[in-house]
Amino acid sequence: MNTKVKANSEPRYANPADRMGQTDDERIKDITVLPPPEHLMRFFPITGTAVESLISQTRRKIHNIMAGKDDRLLVVIGPCSIHDPAAALDYARRLKPLRDKYQDTLEIVMRVYFEKPRTTVGWKGLINDPYLDESFRIDEGLRIARQLLIEINRQGLPAGSEFLDVISPQYIGDLISWGALLAPVPPKARCTANWLLVCQRRLVSKMAPMATSKLPLTLFKLQNVVTTFCLSIKTVKWRLCKHKATPIATSFCAAAKRPTMTKPVSMQLAKI
Repeated sequence: MNTKVKANSEPRYANPADRMGQTDDERIKDITVLPPPEHLMRFFPITGTAVESLISQTRRKIHNIMAGKDDRLLVVIGPCSIHDPAAALDYARRLKPLRDKYQDTLEIVMRVYFEKPRTTVGWKGLINDPYLDESFRIDEGLRIARQLLIEINRQGLPAGSEFLDVISPQYIGDLISWGALLAPVPPKARCTANWLLVCQRRLVSKMAPMATSKLPLTLFKLQNVVTTFCLSIKTVKWRLCKHKATPIATSFCAAAKRPTMTKPVSMQLAKI
């Protein structure tokens, strides 16, 4: 990833035919095709297993708690993000007895977050860089994430995770009992980066089908975004989406010169 590109040179492509013209993907240096979600789901299936039953039952219980039909508390507990699958499984083994002990008053779900969206530099999470060496083997990250979720659920412990886009959930969404959207952003960032709200509304709108598939989702703090989400579920019927049987690719972009920041910040950010 440290390959230097000479000035005025053409971007390097894994397959030059992917570029359709001089104005197409000018900053893309490399493209890696990933297996479609369907392949990974067939390689690590849960249909007809105890894992599938656990997830279905837990989703239903969480729905009842959120609707006030169950007076127990939902507890989502676990590490900030997963970096070591072995350590995550050890944590799950220690948490499972507590889930059983307090099941009459608590619905305990293990927090299993694979990405770090608020990190500006450094490690981006297990899915993006599973070996913590900037090799960015996203294909391996998706495989490790799915395999880990299955192992955690096999222990009788449901998992919760955060959704940051509409692609990665297609690989692991069927293994999640509770999902988080729009994790808290620092107040100052919300005030200075209004463009973030636009991106969040679009993500929420595209994630609406997951809510209608009985996956409980929690939206944090931004009331206007929550309203948009609810309206989207009720009114929007057709959306652009990615089919599970269609291949997905990752792209490596050349670095862009950061624009000079002057007030108003929101206007400058919108021009990036």
